[in-house]
Amino acid sequence: GVRGAVVLATTGHTMAAEVKLNKHKVGSSTDSLLHRFWSALGLESFAVGVEVYGVEWTFSINGVRWCRPCARPGAVLCESVSLGITRKTQEEMLDLLRDLRDCWPGEAFNASRLNSGHFSRELCHRLGVGPLPR
Repeated sequence: GVRGAVVLATTGHTMAAEVKLNKHKVGSSTDSLLHRFWSALGLESFAVGVEVYGVEWTFSINGVRWCRPCARPGAVLCESVSLGITRKTQEEMLDLLRDLRDCWPGEAFNASRLNSGHFSRELCHRLGVGPLPR
């Protein structure tokens, strides 16, 4: 299993785990090329990930990826919001993510049309939690 998982209840084969949305400011380092690009346009860039069973899942040009919660490389955590409790077991959740990896290849990533927010919305829907905050 995944270390550090937050499991709230176990009854028979049914497990419940808290699901969180982690919002990160991307390119937060002033040395970051991405930070300089967005700043020149007067914009900020954010990415989100879904934390469940002690792992954060997100989507980028690298496809569906995982990291330690709140430890996205090149970004800082801005906000973590509880979205509710999933009744999916850890095994069911991993099967779901295997399916999503096939549907969300990195080459399909588009910063405005198919990004980490869209992926997080889909994952949360399939986990039975949400909706995502605006």
